[in-house]
Amino acid sequence: MSRRAEPAALEGEILQQRFAVLQVYSRHGDWVRCRVFDMQAMAQHEAVVQLTEGAIEVELIPADESASQAASQHAPAPPPEPSAASPPEAGASSRAAGRSSRKPGRLEAAWFAAGANAEAVSEEDRPVEDGDIVIAPSKIERAATDITTGTYMRYALDDPSVHPQPSPDPPPAPLSSGLRRLLWPAALVAGLGLLIAIVCVFLWGCDEVPARPDVPRPRGDGPAPRDSAEAGTPREAGEAGTPREAGGGKEGSAPTYSCKSPHPAWLLCEDFEGMSAGFATWLQSSVWTENIGGADAGRMTSSTEAHGGSYSLYMPAAASAGYRGADLIWRACSGANKPGCTPLKGYPRLYFRTYLRLAPDHKKVHHFLSIDGGPLDDYWAPYGNAGCRPNGKSAMGTTVDFKNLSHETFFYTYFPAMKCDPGSTCSNYADPAQICADCAAKGMPCSSGLECCWGNVLTPSPPVALPLDKWVCFEMMMQPNDVGQSNGEMAYWIDGKLGHQVKNMKWRDVSTLQLNMVRLQHYLETEDAAGHSNRIWFDDVVVSTAPVGCM
Repeated sequence: MSRRAEPAALEGEILQQRFAVLQVYSRHGDWVRCRVFDMQAMAQHEAVVQLTEGAIEVELIPADESASQAASQHAPAPPPEPSAASPPEAGASSRAAGRSSRKPGRLEAAWFAAGANAEAVSEEDRPVEDGDIVIAPSKIERAATDITTGTYMRYALDDPSVHPQPSPDPPPAPLSSGLRRLLWPAALVAGLGLLIAIVCVFLWGCDEVPARPDVPRPRGDGPAPRDSAEAGTPREAGEAGTPREAGGGKEGSAPTYSCKSPHPAWLLCEDFEGMSAGFATWLQSSVWTENIGGADAGRMTSSTEAHGGSYSLYMPAAASAGYRGADLIWRACSGANKPGCTPLKGYPRLYFRTYLRLAPDHKKVHHFLSIDGGPLDDYWAPYGNAGCRPNGKSAMGTTVDFKNLSHETFFYTYFPAMKCDPGSTCSNYADPAQICADCAAKGMPCSSGLECCWGNVLTPSPPVALPLDKWVCFEMMMQPNDVGQSNGEMAYWIDGKLGHQVKNMKWRDVSTLQLNMVRLQHYLETEDAAGHSNRIWFDDVVVSTAPVGCM
């Protein structure tokens, strides 16, 4: 939804051999709004960094101005990041990096920036807490704890190739005598069952012991969280099992599906095999409603490096195209599939599955895959709303993006209770009066004073990164809230494993705002790319009202 340039990849950098960039908020032109740690004064500050050719200037924002913004997105003490099980509260930071109530770990003696203060501590003085910024002799590190085991992890912010390394897990606690008395009868029954199975195989020649038929599950590299109550994915009573795709299964298994034989819940299926007639011919008759960059082979073309079949979609971000990315947009048109179609269809929940492959030298993206929605009678409502606080009536959506270099994934979303930059902060890099005037013209006035609203970032903990140079099964889901309730959900899976889930979202205030848009995008502008071709391939895309799963 946003077409605004993102901040430069400054987090973890040391500026002027003094200021460590702890958190980047936003960017306008050459100006970057961020939080820095002054390693001379041993204190944190709000700052504006000017990036000019051959020079970097750091301007600290006075403490009194920062204090006046304590209730804003950039308050001195950063709030904790929402986890997959805890939704963002109204006023949650868009780039939270603070402490949480998770079990603390410990670290050898080092410097810590704790909130707005700094202190030298040792392992004996106090434990390291999740979210502490560690100023070590040669690099910046962030403390983190594994929420499932409580074990301590840390990673260097200035080296994206370093991933969290958990400390050794503690040995399992011995079972109590009471628990052993409860478990031994079950163990005896299991042992007898195994003995009967062995006798069956070796004496009577049984092929296999009959088993209870399972609900169809996706064939990924791991468990299928969509069919697990633990995953928390919303599922209505009586809903059909996860569709299985062509590419596996044996006689007697659940039916398989493909673009030639789609599941009834599939709204779009694109395997790009139509590119055998040429890319231009395929694009003209494709199932996609709109495209950005389709006329430039340096931005979007066909490829024989396919996941399934013979063809895939290739976005080369070539130098000849200014290193720009591209975008395919699907809209749920009731009639002819063309831009501006009305009325639109609307759905209470959408799943969006694609296989993707990032080039081995891939570095960054501006915006990635998204599910969006708007009124059924207004095709253009979801477009061009960056900077505005949503009104709960005209547009909603969520995007899965990833961090530069590390490719660690996160949700980037707009919602009425989102945290925005107040006018006093926004004026450091933009014109809040003009932004509010533009938003008011779209029916989204700045009712609480001047402000600039950019998508709030919700990250999983621990981080979940996309791998390079391999085909990955990626699926995301969005389910809007019921009107008057905060029960919306969004989640994504990587190779069949739940990567991140956020509940209790509130995107809409009217039932006429529904899901009807998907973007298969790898959006980059020339100024984002810094002279590098960030290449990507897509294949086997499905949009569905039910979970899709992996092939």
